[in-house]
Amino acid sequence: MRKPHIENILFWNKLDRELINIIDDCREAIKAIPNNPKNIYGARNYSDQINDAHTVLKFRSKDINK
Repeated sequence: MRKPHIENILFWNKLDRELINIIDDCREAIKAIPNNPKNIYGARNYSDQINDAHTVLKFRSKDINK
């Protein structure tokens, strides 16, 4: 099975712990400034980064590459 398309392709090279940290950091940023346009708009917005990190982690957890 092919890798799903994600906006930030560099996430495929990150360790699981790094992806979890990205998710945590983005959630914290959204929570700290809820009206920040970077939360949902523009390239590499926080919501997209959370989604991309989850996509990579889920793909890896399926263990389909082995």
